[in-house]
Amino acid sequence: MNPFVPRPHDLLKVALRRETLQFEQDEAIAFDLLLATPFVVVRRACPRRDWIPVGLRGSSRSERYGGWLHRDSVLGVYDPSSLKAVQTRRALPSFEALRLLQRRWTGMELEWGPVGSVGFELATGVEAVSPESDLDLLIQAPQPFSRAFARELIECGATLPATLDVQVTTNAGSFALAEYAYQQGAVALRQLGGSVLVSDLWCDSAASVA
Repeated sequence: MNPFVPRPHDLLKVALRRETLQFEQDEAIAFDLLLATPFVVVRRACPRRDWIPVGLRGSSRSERYGGWLHRDSVLGVYDPSSLKAVQTRRALPSFEALRLLQRRWTGMELEWGPVGSVGFELATGVEAVSPESDLDLLIQAPQPFSRAFARELIECGATLPATLDVQVTTNAGSFALAEYAYQQGAVALRQLGGSVLVSDLWCDSAASVA
């Protein structure tokens, strides 16, 4: 068994063996996509023994393919924090925004990095980013931080050349950084069963519902 513990948004390079890949719909299309680019992203779902919940995207954001990958088929793991240091020669707003933000967030102790099209292109080398692409980021935050700190992080991105969209992952689920920073009271926390409004985003049971 592979020793790693996959987390949502990790990109996985996979060995193309049909017995170790299961898709919930359009399996033939999904395998064709993997033949071109053998990468999947870990999705949030109830775990199964030795099987990782994964997904991949087709030619548009509306084309989603969910499935399961056996751990034995994982050839490489690319977590978001490892991707922010990957260099690219493509001069696009979202890549420039990532470079600028690395300087502005220097010294931040939280683990963070790009996801979405930026993370995918940096991991795979496949051109997925357009001039209109947002810079999607993920912050890993096992411990609470204040709303004031959240506002500081967002303000660092106020003048970036691409729109910043930041999700924060805790032990209880994930939430939007901007919503936490500027919305008073309860915030939507995304969990396995869907989103719930909670006042304690770091509460594992998410019992503190407003």
